[in-house]
Amino acid sequence: MLEPSEPDDVLSEAVAANQTEWSHGWRRAAGGSVHREAGITWTSAPGGSTFAFPRLSQERLELLLPRFLEDAVEDGPPAVELRN
Repeated sequence: MLEPSEPDDVLSEAVAANQTEWSHGWRRAAGGSVHREAGITWTSAPGGSTFAFPRLSQERLELLLPRFLEDAVEDGPPAVELRN
């Protein structure tokens, strides 16, 4: 268990990890899937697709974007959400 006295960066990482796991669970429950490729995770479900707290260069984004969009179309309607 994290303590409130933990540095902000440690707390932020923990919050991001928790949110990511929660998102994976509800995407799967909604009939979607979780994808991991080249160190990046994204989810796809009938409600849309989302990158999970990405930390990637423009070059890596451009490399993975076609795959992400392909999954978004296969797993649901064309509603695609990109978050930073």
